[in-house]
Amino acid sequence: MDPEAVINPKDRWQFGETIYKDTDTEWSVAEGRWKNEPVLAIRWNGKEGEPNPSGHPFTGGKPAWFILPAALQAAILNEIKKLKGTAEFSPKLTQLKAGFSPSHLAKLNETAEFRPPAKWRSTKVIYGDRDRDKEWLLAKGQWDRDKNDDWRDVLAIRWNKEGELGFPHRGEWKTWFIFPCALKAAIRAAIPNETA
Repeated sequence: MDPEAVINPKDRWQFGETIYKDTDTEWSVAEGRWKNEPVLAIRWNGKEGEPNPSGHPFTGGKPAWFILPAALQAAILNEIKKLKGTAEFSPKLTQLKAGFSPSHLAKLNETAEFRPPAKWRSTKVIYGDRDRDKEWLLAKGQWDRDKNDDWRDVLAIRWNKEGELGFPHRGEWKTWFIFPCALKAAIRAAIPNETA
């Protein structure tokens, strides 16, 4: 799916532009505004013939963007520069917030449930923090994207809110956004007291 056609959720997200699109593994990073604040967002684009041609995540049955926590945005931007092979690359949004809060809300070693379980295993939360009045959690585990016993070590993220499903979710199931492998090292390096 063309990432620039993804405009949900309309009431909070305003698309700016795609700053990176990986055509091999079908993921994109964009800049835009979330509740009128500049942010980076990421998504798996999906493609025709796949089980989810609209990609991931989605909300209300419509494709959506996953808004990245401010603390990870600088690391992801730096990695995008490397992937693009240019130091001149500069996002238009210059007011991006960065940095981790002094005290994080880590729930280390808690099991991170994921659906569908046939594609996900050996999961634990390795970091948690607070951003935009919500908690975000980072987990590590193994993912079998195509269900062919090709398990890969991955990092995943989700927004959590007490008493709610958080994001992403699929129906009543809490799910996670799996980071592309190309970003894994940069994210691990950005985590304070990295335990991943």
